[in-house]
Amino acid sequence: MGAVGPELHSVSSHGRAGSCPIESEMQGAMGMEPLHRKSGSLDLNVSVSPPTRQACSSLLALRPEPKPLSRERYRVVVSYPPQSEAEIELKEGDIVFVHKKREDGWYKGTLQRTGRTGLFPGSFVESF
Repeated sequence: MGAVGPELHSVSSHGRAGSCPIESEMQGAMGMEPLHRKSGSLDLNVSVSPPTRQACSSLLALRPEPKPLSRERYRVVVSYPPQSEAEIELKEGDIVFVHKKREDGWYKGTLQRTGRTGLFPGSFVESF
């Protein structure tokens, strides 16, 4: 029975090594291949990372466009009650920071008084 204990221990150690069977097989066949494979997989990871960074930098390049618009301050000239949850309530004299102007005449902006962001008709505000 004492001999069975060490065998189980060696089997469990082998089980741990068995979690990466390809690696152990490659080491048996040729010692340099696993190193080459590992560096190859790292190369793949490095190749994948730059496009992600490029995509992020592309997004960052797009982000500065709305920033100048977000600095555009508009004053509400006519009160507007929201017609849906996507819209914000405008009260005469409110200040709105416009983020986006849509082609249909609706603006997306943040109301200074409440900090809420939403849609509203552009004809209810004027730039100042």
